[in-house]
Amino acid sequence: MLRVLKFYVVLLLFAASLKTSLAASPIRVVATTTVVADLVEQVGGDLVVVESLMADGVDPHSYRATPRDIDKLVRADLIVANGLHLEGKLAELLKRIGHKRPFVAVGNAVPKTELLPIGNNLFDPHIWFDAKLWSYCP
Repeated sequence: MLRVLKFYVVLLLFAASLKTSLAASPIRVVATTTVVADLVEQVGGDLVVVESLMADGVDPHSYRATPRDIDKLVRADLIVANGLHLEGKLAELLKRIGHKRPFVAVGNAVPKTELLPIGNNLFDPHIWFDAKLWSYCP
């Protein structure tokens, strides 16, 4: 019985220290677009600090990463992209860095049956225009 009590005390202390460390340092998230950055901020709240690679008005289909962008991605605790080939020119870079850093493509959360097909196994990546599709993402 004493052993079980010790286990729960250690577990409680661990949980308390984890909560303290999370509160002390928010998760650094790099999002590919401002739309994705806004989603992460809404979901993560005070637990995250979010930075977008692209500014408002930038075409994500043709955006190319700068050395500064690569540095941001490498230093991130989490990388979040739209996916579904929206960030076409960044795909290879995101794939390489995504093996070293936690990576999420929010578009992958949407069931394929809900997506609008636009070609051979390709779907319209502009899912934020449809509230139902976007609601799958958080």
